Amino acid sequence: MWLRMRIMGNTLDYNRYLSQIDNLVDRCKLFLKKHKYSITDKLACNYAIQSLYSDTVAMGKSMTYPFEYDFVDFLGDNDYSKQFVTKLLNTGTGQCHSMPLLYLILAHELNTDAYLVLAPAHSYIKYPIGNTLCGFECTCGQQTNDKFMTGSGYISSMAILNKIYLTPQTPLETIAQCLVDLSNQYALTYGYNDFVFVCCKTVLHFNPQCISALQNIANAGTAFCANEAAKYNNPPLSEYGKHPDLKERFDDMVNLQLQIDNTGYVRIPKEQYSKWLESANSEEQKKVQAQLKNKLHSYLENKSQ
Repeated sequence: MWLRMRIMGNTLDYNRYLSQIDNLVDRCKLFLKKHKYSITDKLACNYAIQSLYSDTVAMGKSMTYPFEYDFVDFLGDNDYSKQFVTKLLNTGTGQCHSMPLLYLILAHELNTDAYLVLAPAHSYIKYPIGNTLCGFECTCGQQTNDKFMTGSGYISSMAILNKIYLTPQTPLETIAQCLVDLSNQYALTYGYNDFVFVCCKTVLHFNPQCISALQNIANAGTAFCANEAAKYNNPPLSEYGKHPDLKERFDDMVNLQLQIDNTGYVRIPKEQYSKWLESANSEEQKKVQAQLKNKLHSYLENKSQ
C-alpha cells in the first residue's frame, strides 16, 4: 500500500479507506438485521454485499445508491487509478476490476466465502449456494453464470482447461494478483525495469498460469529487447545473431509469447468487450438473472425455516 501511495504522490488516505470499508460493513450488517438474517449466515452475508451493487436504500433522512459502472476509460488506459478500489469508494463508480475486489474485501470483513474469477479483460465473483458455486456480476449487480461469460466468444476450451479463466482463485492467488496491478502502475510511472519482473515472477510462483503476469513480463521483455536493439542501431532480424545479448533477449521474448499462446489466451478487442458487457442487460439475460436470483432467495428462505 505504501508504494502505491508513493506512486500516487501520497494523495491516498489509508485511514479514510479504512473508514469507508467500515461504513460499508455497517450497511451490510443493517441489511442483515432488517431481513432478520444471522451475521454467521455466510450466504446471507453474500446477499448483503450484493445489495450494495443493486439496491437503493433509505439511511435515515438520506439515500444510499448502488455502485455504478464507469464507462469512461474503463480499462484505465489514460488513468490507471480508474482500476483502484479507492476510486470506487470515493466516487461510487468503478469497473470490472475494482468492483469485484471491493466485494472480496467486504466478504473478508464479514467472514464469508467468495472468490475472484477471471474472464478476458474481466473479473467477477463466485460464491457458494449449498454445494454449488454461483456467479455474481458486480458491474450490473446481477447474478450470472459461466454461460454468459463464455458468450463473449473469447474464452477457448484450452483456456478453461488450463484454468486461466472461469476457475475460482484461492485467496493467496488473489492477493498475489494485486502485484500485477502494482507492476502495471509502476511501469506507467517509472517505465519497465527489474521491479516489474520481481512483481510478476512472484505472482507466477503462486499462480503459474496467471495470464496478466505473463503478459506484463512479455511487455517488459519487448521493451528491453527494443532498448537492446537500439544499442546496435536497430539491425535487421537476420543480423541479431551477431549480437548474442540481443539475440538472447529476442529469443526470450518469442518463447514467452509462445507460452502465452499455449495457454489458450485470445485477446478481446475493447469494442467487442463493451458490446459483450452491455449484453448483460438484454431481455434474455435478465430472465436468466431473475431465475438465478430466485434460486438464491429460495435457498435463504429454506435455511431460515
